[in-house]
Amino acid sequence: MQPLDAPFDAVLAMPGSKSHANRALIAAVLASGRSELRHATPCDDVVHMVRGLQQLGFRLAWRDRAAGVVAVDGGIPRQPGASGTIDCGAAGTVFRFLTAVACVVPGVWHLTGADRLGERPIDGLVEALRGLGADISAGGSEALLRIRGGALRSGRVRLDGTASSQFATALQLIEPVLPGPLEIEWIGPRASPEYLDLTRLTRADFGAEDAGGGYQPRPDYAIEGDWSAFGAFLVLAELTGSRVVATNLRADSLQPDRRMPDVIADLRATGDLEIDVHAVPDQLMNLAVLAARRSGTTRFVGAANLRGKECDRLGVLVRELRKVGIDLESHDDGVVVRGGGEALRPARLDPEADHRMVMAFAVLASLQSGIEINDVGCVAKSYPDFLVDLKRLRRQSRCVALVGMRGSGKTTLGKALAERQGWSFVDTDAEIERRFGAIADMVDGAAGWAGFRAREAEVAGEALRASRRVVALGGGAIETDAVRNELARSATVIFVDTDEATLRARIAGSGRPSITGRDLVDEVAVVAAGRRPHYEGLAAVTVDGTTSIPEATADMVRGLKSLCRW
Repeated sequence: MQPLDAPFDAVLAMPGSKSHANRALIAAVLASGRSELRHATPCDDVVHMVRGLQQLGFRLAWRDRAAGVVAVDGGIPRQPGASGTIDCGAAGTVFRFLTAVACVVPGVWHLTGADRLGERPIDGLVEALRGLGADISAGGSEALLRIRGGALRSGRVRLDGTASSQFATALQLIEPVLPGPLEIEWIGPRASPEYLDLTRLTRADFGAEDAGGGYQPRPDYAIEGDWSAFGAFLVLAELTGSRVVATNLRADSLQPDRRMPDVIADLRATGDLEIDVHAVPDQLMNLAVLAARRSGTTRFVGAANLRGKECDRLGVLVRELRKVGIDLESHDDGVVVRGGGEALRPARLDPEADHRMVMAFAVLASLQSGIEINDVGCVAKSYPDFLVDLKRLRRQSRCVALVGMRGSGKTTLGKALAERQGWSFVDTDAEIERRFGAIADMVDGAAGWAGFRAREAEVAGEALRASRRVVALGGGAIETDAVRNELARSATVIFVDTDEATLRARIAGSGRPSITGRDLVDEVAVVAAGRRPHYEGLAAVTVDGTTSIPEATADMVRGLKSLCRW
C-alpha cells in the first residue's frame, strides 16, 4: 500500500450493512411468504448466513449475488429426521443468531466454525435458550454446539448482556415464532445496546413490532449502507484535510456507528480527553489512529467487549500500533493513546484475520510509506471492495485552488501544477471574461466591483466543485464570503506568496482596473495588507511566488503530499 499524494474529495457507495442484512435474512425466512432483499452485499458474514439458513432447510437463494439480491420463500422447515452441520466461518453474528434459529427448526444441528469462533462468548445465550426449553450441548470434537431443534416455550429468561448485544438480538429475532412474548431479565450492563434498536427496527419492518406478533414477508426490502464500513474513510479524511461522501448512508439510521462524525468532532478538542466508545466500539481502532495525531492524551473507555471479537482487539491494537511508533497502552475498558508523537516507522502489521484491524491499519498505510499489512483479504468479512474503494481515493483528488495577489503568478503556476498532476485547469478571471466580457468593462460599468464580485463568486463556485482540478482565483475572490466558504468546503488552498516589489513590477502597465481608486502600483501594499489574513487563514500550503516555475511547482507537489503524511 502506498501513501496518498494529495487530499481527496471522494464519493463512494458503502456495502450493505451486514448487521442489518443478517437480521433481515432471519426475519424473512421466519415470515411465511415471499420476500426479496436488496443490497445484501455478499461479504463473508452474509454469505455464511445465507448458506447456514439453507443448511437448516430454509428456502432462499441469491437471485443476483453481485447486486446483493436474495429471494426468500419463508416459513420454518418441517423435515422429519433432518440434520446437518452448519459452518459459521469466523462470523460471531452468524454463530449466535443461528444458534437461536436452530432451536426452532426441527432436526439435529451441529454448529461449527473457525478456531477463533470457539473462543468467543456464547455461554450466556446458550443458558438463556436452555431456559426456554432448548436442547443444546457441546458438540464434541466435531462441532462447537449440538442442537436438537423444535418447539420452544416463551416466558422470562435471565441474560448476561456484558459480553455481546448479539445474545439479546438472537433471542428477539426468534421471539415472533414463539408461542408468546419473551421477557429478558438483564444481568449487569448491556454491551452495545444501540444494536438492539436496529433489531427492533428490523422486526418492525417485517411486521413484528409488538411482542407476540408474527413476521410478515417483504417483497422488496432494501438493506442500509454500512456506517461501520465508512469509519476508516471518515478518519482518513479528517487526518488529510479531505472530504468523503457516501451515497447510501442514512443520517437517521439506527446503526450505532452513524455517530462517528460526532465522535470525530469531539476529538478536535485540545488537551486531554476521555471518550466513551460503548456506542461505537467497532470504531475504536480507527479512532485510536486519529487520537495519535492530536495533541494530548486520549483515554478511550467502554470497549471491554472488544477482547472477545475476531481477535483481542485491544491487545492487538496496542501491540501493532507500537510497532509504528504510536504511544498507547490498554486498560480493562479500552486504551490510552498519547498523541503528538514523531513520524511513524515502517513496519509489517498483523491484524490477526480481523477485518476492522485491517481497515485501521490501512489508514496508517495511506499516510506513511513502508507499512505492510498481513492478510488484507480478511476485509471480505464485511467489505469485499474496501481496498478497491481505498484506491479510488487517488482518482478523486480534492480540487486545488491557488490564491494570492494579482501578479503573484497564480495562473502560470496553476497551469504548471495541473500539467504535472495530469489534472484540468481553470483560471477564473479568464472564465469570467469568456462568459461576460472584459473585467475592466464590468468594473467600469453600472454594476461596478460589486457586480464583478457576484459573477466571480458564481464562476469560482462552479470551478471549485470538481475533483482533479487546479483553479487559479482572482486576487480579490477571497473577499467574498461565498467564495471563502466554498474554498473551505471544496478545495485545498495554496497561497502563492509574492513580495510587494515583485508584484509592483509585474502589474505595472498591465491595464488592470484599480481596486481602491489609487494608482495601480501604489495600491499594492494597502490591498495586500487587507487580503493577507484571508490568504493565510485559508491556505493549507504556502509557496514563494518569486522562485522559478519548476521550483515552485515542485514545492506545491511536496506541499500537497505533506498534507497526507503522518
